Amino acid sequence: KQTKWYKFDHSLESQRKTVAASDHVMFNSESDRFYGLRYFGNLISDSSSAFPIPLVTEQPKARPLASGGEEIVFGTAGRWEYRKGYQNIVEAFFRYYAEHGKGKLRIMSNAYSEDAELEVAMEQKTVRKFKYLEAQGAIELVDWSKERSTYINFLQNCDVMMLASLYDPFNIIGYDSLNLEIPLILSKFCGIEEVIEESPYLRKVNPLDVNNLFEVMQELGNTLSHHPDKFPEYQITHSWHDMMHKTFDIYDRVI
Repeated sequence: KQTKWYKFDHSLESQRKTVAASDHVMFNSESDRFYGLRYFGNLISDSSSAFPIPLVTEQPKARPLASGGEEIVFGTAGRWEYRKGYQNIVEAFFRYYAEHGKGKLRIMSNAYSEDAELEVAMEQKTVRKFKYLEAQGAIELVDWSKERSTYINFLQNCDVMMLASLYDPFNIIGYDSLNLEIPLILSKFCGIEEVIEESPYLRKVNPLDVNNLFEVMQELGNTLSHHPDKFPEYQITHSWHDMMHKTFDIYDRVI
């Protein structure tokens, strides 16, 4: 059986070799740098952090609910692995669906419904809940696409994005969601949380706390049901231009 630490040792050793061969290591956030120094500090001679902020040119999401009615569509996306937080997202959504009798969770990933694949990202008890929700039509799996237009269309067809990673160096999906003005439930363990401030439509959560996830889903779902046309307000402290300037400053210093 594959566990939550599937291929962890292999990944760590691969990173160790890369770091050991580097003159300078650029991390995706200060939290990413903290963990990098913790694991590989004796191998890193010089380091810095620069947020990998993308250039977003697409238009913000249209405000009516994605379902066309009162049903709230929650979305999440990312590689199908335990650290992306699928375990607790499904647990929290199961409670939401049980209480409301409606709602949808859309997942864009390389996931499949077979038990062996599901157990890579969640425990057996959660797999049973996943399969029940899928049978009810409350969970929709969308294949991951490298086409940006398909990915952006997925985001725009969600009312709330949920990114509950147990660890993420940055999380570009979160940044895209903000620029598309999509309400966001964001793990405090994502590097992107360093450059955005919490607001009524951007809630930072402990991804290990199912109660916290469920309560925020309830609050945002209720807000959107009553005010679907209100634009979320976000404050982002860094832009794509800031990232470019910092990256070239690092290159100038190192080279």
